[in-house]
Amino acid sequence: MPYNKRKQKCTQSDGDKGNYVLSYTDKKGKKRRACHTSKKKMQGQIAAIEMEADGAPGEVMSELRKKKRVTKKQLRKIIREAILLEYEQYVDEDGNVYDDEGNVSRRGSAFGRKYGGETYTGTRQPWSGRSNKPRKTSYVGAGANSEQIAAVEALKPKPKTFLGSILQQLKDGRGLSSKQKAVVRKIMKKRDPQSEKLFENTMVVEGTLYVSRGYMGTPMVEDENEDDVLFGEMIRTLLNAGDDDIFQAPQGVSEKALQNLLKQDKESPAGPIEGWDADVFSSYYNVDLDRVIRLYARLMNHTIEQVSESEEDYY
Repeated sequence: MPYNKRKQKCTQSDGDKGNYVLSYTDKKGKKRRACHTSKKKMQGQIAAIEMEADGAPGEVMSELRKKKRVTKKQLRKIIREAILLEYEQYVDEDGNVYDDEGNVSRRGSAFGRKYGGETYTGTRQPWSGRSNKPRKTSYVGAGANSEQIAAVEALKPKPKTFLGSILQQLKDGRGLSSKQKAVVRKIMKKRDPQSEKLFENTMVVEGTLYVSRGYMGTPMVEDENEDDVLFGEMIRTLLNAGDDDIFQAPQGVSEKALQNLLKQDKESPAGPIEGWDADVFSSYYNVDLDRVIRLYARLMNHTIEQVSESEEDYY
């Protein structure tokens, strides 16, 4: 199957910016176009397409056994991403949305002014309204937070910073999540040790991180709900807590690598670090992924469990 691969700026359906466009005609004669954030992901989709075209599912499974060990979870992820990336939608300036099946939905001129003139591909549309679930915190009243408010105010946090948002949340009478408490506790340990105990969690262990390995050895992390724990989120939490010894360097400290990471966090076309792939951190910013897992687990009072993959876990 011929493929047109080119380096070109594009937009995925979730609004993320990409730099690689893959165009091809599928076996049904339909033209397809997909936007990818990396050349590696573009090649991954080609591999998935070829895998599907080479034979029936049973034959594909047999071939996978010969080539490399792939867990059920990894295979599900490969198939899911390949399927989701196959569609595209075009929005005109009048607000009409055309999908790759020839269907049209009309959303009005206001919608067209906001999203018109673009072709969107990827896993979801930027107008779908899907977002990460907000962390649940309970309303306890500002009076119950008085000691914590005083402790944070003593640090004189600036608006629109992590501590600034924590202070506002406490003043609004809401409690802190276990994750927020862990980060604030780490900050207090360095700047006001006597106030650290105000942010202690009642439970010694907050949860478990389950770590498995991809076929290239890259660690993959899940929580107890089998939700992915993204490296970008772990690194952000560590940096907010002042833990920046996350690099492949003596004691994990590299000021040069840190400044490069922080610079690209603000300037990268791919967006902030929360959306980056794990191998981007290790390959381009010298981040020690295993060290990140250990530091994050310690900060969050998590235990780490290495997932041993027995033969029955593989297809």
